[in-house]
Amino acid sequence: MTKILLITIFLFSSLIYANYADTYGISSEEISKGNAVTATVNNWSSAYYNIAGLGKTKYLKNKKQTNELAVSYMYTLPLLNLNIEKETNATKDLKFGTITFGVAIDIRNFINLPKMISSARFGMIMGMMQDGTLARVNDLDIRSHSFLRYGRDIQRAVIFSGLGLGFNNDMFGIGFGANIWTTGKGKIKMSNLELNSGKQIPSSQTQLDLSPKMAPVVGFYFSYADFDLGFSYKHELYMDLPLETNAAMLLAGVEMALELYVTDFYTPTSLTLGLAYKFSDLTLSIDVEYQMWSNFVKSKSAQNFVEIYNKDNGDKEDIVLPEMKDIIIPKIGISYSGLKDFRFNAGYYYRPTFLPDDAGKTFYNFMDSNAQVISLGVNYIIPKNSVLVASMELNFTTQFQILSSKDVIKSADFVSDLNPDYNFNGTVISIFAEILMRW
Repeated sequence: MTKILLITIFLFSSLIYANYADTYGISSEEISKGNAVTATVNNWSSAYYNIAGLGKTKYLKNKKQTNELAVSYMYTLPLLNLNIEKETNATKDLKFGTITFGVAIDIRNFINLPKMISSARFGMIMGMMQDGTLARVNDLDIRSHSFLRYGRDIQRAVIFSGLGLGFNNDMFGIGFGANIWTTGKGKIKMSNLELNSGKQIPSSQTQLDLSPKMAPVVGFYFSYADFDLGFSYKHELYMDLPLETNAAMLLAGVEMALELYVTDFYTPTSLTLGLAYKFSDLTLSIDVEYQMWSNFVKSKSAQNFVEIYNKDNGDKEDIVLPEMKDIIIPKIGISYSGLKDFRFNAGYYYRPTFLPDDAGKTFYNFMDSNAQVISLGVNYIIPKNSVLVASMELNFTTQFQILSSKDVIKSADFVSDLNPDYNFNGTVISIFAEILMRW
């Protein structure tokens, strides 16, 4: 007689913070302005910052060169300190590099559009790790110490695409597109398993269906004289991968039905309003971004773990899954273009943590704190000449993220040598370089 056991295998959700672009930004030049560009962006990176900016070609120096191809490189070096009386890998292997490709294609080169449409471009962004890796999935035990915005936790490909349209000589414009990732489901069947501690390679059958998962992004801009206004909306996106698994023992006549879950790469819904004003050669821009972390999707495995733990440990304080906080991120950017062929940019923003103050008092060791972010950059324009058939822009930027010191104090029922109190802080230094070609 075959016995059937129902078992849930917990792959704990590590509350991953989406992707590297949400931590740093996507374009070297826009990062140098503190990412405060919702009202002014009008290049390939509009697909990320404000999709409507693709439909804004009026302000390009050469209005005949509206097609763009960009390559942007980032290298980040987090210098983070974790003061804890326990060995941990939390501060190891945090540095990495990315390569981002961006394109903007003027649709008017192919299609005759109504005169009321003054600009129309399709844009796409594709970013990945410098070694070609598309994603490093980290659905870890909730007790693991992990910096949510840095290292492996944000290493996944970034894909945005969409269309921007400008109207009435680019007085106003709209855009719509998608943030693209993947989801799916699968089945795993294993047989001829043995009850021993040695390494086994069981007979197995696997079915895995992966499909694109798209979250809508929309944008709007309005321009009048030296004043610009912009609005951007990006819907939440995450990866949820249930795996139905069956394992059969060779001699014991036991069949195990396993439930496996992977939940990763959560990106919250965000709304950003931007204002900008141009004072002759100086442009001042201000953004306010609202991130809706309170809608965070909790892993089924983490919820099951909490229920079982609280039931089996009724004499101790209950574990409660942290309720994420909505956050508001104010940003400011300055751009000076008074020197021929050069632009000098600077930016600042304050990014509060989305974790509640008591998030780490039990088993949870996810780390994030308030941060001040400062950036400086320079942009150089190489005009079309006898060698270059199209104009080219070079940009170099440095960004500093300064994390506030944070103490994590465990409650009496949870503090131990394996789960001690700790403190963390640090600075993250990143460099960016970008080449942009227009034709």
